[in-house]
Amino acid sequence: IGEAKAATGVFNVIAAVKSIQTGRVPGTLGSEPRDPACDIPLVPAEGKDAKVGTALCNAFWVNGTNSSICIQSVEGLR
Repeated sequence: IGEAKAATGVFNVIAAVKSIQTGRVPGTLGSEPRDPACDIPLVPAEGKDAKVGTALCNAFWVNGTNSSICIQSVEGLR
């Protein structure tokens, strides 16, 4: 969708909630081809299935505004 400016954080929260609901993690675009010397566990561009119980969203803006929110499944609290 391009640069969402001040709404970027909201889109992060929506993606995190959908990952918890669906068990599907969105992919990391531009992460392939992978450098074999870089041992960072990235999610491939097509995404992957994973049980997500908790997600942390961080948002940063050029004027120094930063925010974080931790979202947890209700099932994770039981």
